[in-house]
Amino acid sequence: MEGLDFFASRQTIGGRGGLIRQSHLLFCSNRMIRLIKEKGLKGFKFEIAHIENEYF
Repeated sequence: MEGLDFFASRQTIGGRGGLIRQSHLLFCSNRMIRLIKEKGLKGFKFEIAHIENEYF
């Protein structure tokens, strides 16, 4: 997704009931990751993902 720094998946993951709720995956650009690290923000965990444009 060209030009986007932060977006969510259309599909949800997780259980349907109990303590685990369904939620969307959140994605951010490398630029957003650098900004978060520069500002010293805490509470983020990142994993690398490759996004195929044909799905959007």
